[in-house]
Amino acid sequence: MLNVPICEGASWTKVLSLTVVVVMMWQATFESMEADLKEMNNGVETLERNLVELQELLYVLQYTAPFFEHVSLPQLIKIMVVV
Repeated sequence: MLNVPICEGASWTKVLSLTVVVVMMWQATFESMEADLKEMNNGVETLERNLVELQELLYVLQYTAPFFEHVSLPQLIKIMVVV
C-alpha cells in the first residue's frame, strides 16, 4: 500500500497552484510546437510548389532542346527580338 500524505488546508492551494503552473507551461509548449508545425507545413508546401515548377521547366527544356541545338545564337537573338 502506498503511503501518500494527505494534503490539508494550505497544502492543497500549493498543489493546485503548482498544477496550474504546470498546465500553463504545457499549454505554452504545445502552442509553440503548433506554431513550429504550421511553419514546417508552409515550408513543405513551398517546396512542393517549387518542385512542380522545376519539373515543368525541365519538361520545357527537354521539349525545346532539339530546336535550340539547330539554331545558332544570332538566329536565336533575331527570333527573340521579333517576338
